[in-house]
Amino acid sequence: MKKIIILIFSIAWLCPAQSDYMSIIKKDGTNILYPVSTVRLIKLSNSILSVNDQKFFSQIITSFQLFQNYPNPFNPSTTIEYQIPKSGLVDISIFNIQGRLIKRLDNSIHQSGIQKIVWNGQDDFDKQVASGVYFCNVKFSGKAITNKLLLIK
Repeated sequence: MKKIIILIFSIAWLCPAQSDYMSIIKKDGTNILYPVSTVRLIKLSNSILSVNDQKFFSQIITSFQLFQNYPNPFNPSTTIEYQIPKSGLVDISIFNIQGRLIKRLDNSIHQSGIQKIVWNGQDDFDKQVASGVYFCNVKFSGKAITNKLLLIK
């Protein structure tokens, strides 16, 4: 174990620009360190993500992204997940195939990181919408991303 620690410190000493590391503890208990500057995607499968330092974690998220909702197709509700690299105003709206606003899910300030919101398939008047194709539009920092949602009853 001491040899690994010495090696890690010597790497950090040789590459001061890459001195921030992300520690991953695998199911077998082994610990792996990755330089934060090399991390592009974190994909988890049957894992629990524990983040003790929000400042450290927010350094990993460098872009605004809207992920595909799940489940899709859905009935009666679906989860919309997105990430923002810094705190700011996020506007999330659902539109029908004709481009009419069906539901404004949120229009408020959010902290940086990965966020989730659930749409229950209802419009702004709390009435269940019909089966069909809908679009989720998320706006952040002057940019907008849209995903297609499919409601099947």
